[in-house]
This record gives sequence, structure tokens and C-alpha cells, in this order.
Amino acid sequence: MRHSWRAAAAAMVVLAACEPSGPRVAGTSTTVGTSIGGTALLSDGRPAAGALVAARGDDIVFRGGVPQARLIDSSRTDSLGRFRLRAPGAGFHLDISWEASVTAALPEGGQVYQGWVEPEGGKLPDAGLANPGSLHGAVSQKAEASDTLVWIGIAGTARFVTATGPAGKREFTLNGAYPGDRNLVILGLAPDTGSAQKVGAYRVESGQVTEIGILP
Repeated sequence: MRHSWRAAAAAMVVLAACEPSGPRVAGTSTTVGTSIGGTALLSDGRPAAGALVAARGDDIVFRGGVPQARLIDSSRTDSLGRFRLRAPGAGFHLDISWEASVTAALPEGGQVYQGWVEPEGGKLPDAGLANPGSLHGAVSQKAEASDTLVWIGIAGTARFVTATGPAGKREFTLNGAYPGDRNLVILGLAPDTGSAQKVGAYRVESGQVTEIGILP
């Protein structure tokens, strides 16, 4: 099942940006492409040693019953913040988490980077991590059955949470979002069916919870 959306360019770091084509709910994790190197730096300029770095595609897949953007390859940074991935020569989603931010549910104390990037000459410009923010809102799913499981996530990442509450207004808090304009994806799972849709870009402020109201 295929669904179209266009990712916004990453904010707050200087990286080559482009617009990916549509994702789908399908597929498996793969490692393809050529070796690409980069460096992850914390907001104060220190290297992000031991950070988890992932190259991700547009597709949404499930691991352990939880959705995420398809993993192409992953690694950890060395003591100087350097990393190497096998990723497509064209653009891909770069998803970096440092310290507590490695766990989506525990972003406090860590820093993140999330963005769509294109390698140049087999390497990436320095990726500048930042303190994450959070988005709080609700999902109106009046047409869905009461037993539909609704996930909300940041496009191109593994950060998806469930929206909970009565049908018609299910609330969610999405932590660990990189500051800037972040594209959100709604994934509704009724018994034996599934659908995904991009619902637009929402501004994330570092260290703050942004209220975004009721999503479609």
C-alpha cells in the first residue's frame, strides 16, 4: 500500500536538502549502497561520541509491532563523533540520537538530529545535534472503528507513539523531535487493514512542548 508525502528540508544544520518521493507501509530492513562518512557534533561543538546513527528510507515498516521508517543501515559514532554508513548515493533520512535520546520515550538529557540529506563526494557535512522538543496534540478519527490503533510519528525516524483516548479525540505526546519544521505521519491500523498519511509540517522548539491541536 503506497502513500505520497514530501519531506521538508532539515533545519538548523547546513546539509544538502531535497524532497523524497512517497512512502508505503511495506518492506523490510536492508543494507544497500556505498560507504558514506560523516561527523556528528553536539550543540556546543563537542563530538557526539557513542551516538546512534541511522540511514532511513521513505517506507514505513514494523519491528516488534511498532512502526518506523525503514532502516537502511546504522552505526555508532567513535570518540570523535565520526560515523560511516552504507547508504544510497542519492538522498536519505539521517536520524541521530545521543545519550538518553537513543530511546524515543526518554529524550531528556540527550540531543538529536533528524533530516533529509544528500551525500557529496561520499561524505556528509557535519551534522549539528540539538536539544529536542515535543509535540502534543490529538487525532480525530471519526470514521475509524473504536478498536483502530492510531500511531503518530516523525517522518524518516523511528519515533512513533500511539494516540490514546476516546474515538474522535485521541491525544499524543511525541518526544525527541529535532527543532525546526517536522513532518508528521498518521498510521491507522484497523483489523486486517492499514493506512498512512502525511499530515503536514509542524514547528518544533528546542526544550519546549508545542501544542498543535487536533489533526485531521
